[in-house]
Amino acid sequence: MSGVRINRFLASCGLGSRRACEGIVRTGRVVLNGRRVDSLGVRVGPGDQVLVDGEPVTMASINLMEGASRVDDVCTHVAHRGKGYCRTLIHALLAYYDALSTQPLYLWAENPTAIRIYQEAGFVEQRPDADSWYAWKDPSKQ
Repeated sequence: MSGVRINRFLASCGLGSRRACEGIVRTGRVVLNGRRVDSLGVRVGPGDQVLVDGEPVTMASINLMEGASRVDDVCTHVAHRGKGYCRTLIHALLAYYDALSTQPLYLWAENPTAIRIYQEAGFVEQRPDADSWYAWKDPSKQ
């Protein structure tokens, strides 16, 4: 089976413990790819869209490419900012990526709060003269 159980995914996004996230799932508050989910046996994989109470809480994706990969589509719904959800998701995303690939990972950012989260996660700024913050995380230098 691929992917991770839905309650583990929600917990990795910072929505609570796995047990607390079981309750979120069982009460029908979760929608996966347009379908309401109330079973803990459901798995979430790359590319799946997960909504809680009808809205995305936080999200990010990795664009896998030859030679290096890029973190894309990082956002946290405004109602959920400042609660650590994105920080938790970025660390889970990096753990997933580290198990998947040994290629360097890079991203672009402009938001100062996001930049602090990326730096905490091990990204290192590469071009301080750019309009956007540009950083790499090289798995070989961990």
